[in-house]
Amino acid sequence: MKLSIIETKDNVLMKRKEAKVLIDHEGGPTPSRYEMVGELSKVLKSGKDNIIISKIFGVRGLDKSEAKVMVYEDKKDIPKALIEKMNRRTKAPKQEEKAEDSQPAEEPAEAAASEGSDAQKAEDEKKE
Repeated sequence: MKLSIIETKDNVLMKRKEAKVLIDHEGGPTPSRYEMVGELSKVLKSGKDNIIISKIFGVRGLDKSEAKVMVYEDKKDIPKALIEKMNRRTKAPKQEEKAEDSQPAEEPAEAAASEGSDAQKAEDEKKE
């Protein structure tokens, strides 16, 4: 994955830099936000906590993507809603797999147990 900065702007009012980045991911899928934050912190020379990736666009027909990135001067300047949104979107791959595996396994078991008990009650009432 290669990153190149296309455009940067200073947003003094919001205390951040806004950048448009071109990501070359030759031979692979569009990288996840988790992977991109690490690379962006090196290129933009900022901490991982100060980087917010707002959008990722795939370039049609090419192994490239564009991303809109906001780099804040201080973590205190980032709105809480953006921090929460970025935390939801930027999970380590291992955490995502574990969360997906645990949730579906519990739901069908609970549904089957509740259906089975209802069916048994109905049969018991018929017998009486």
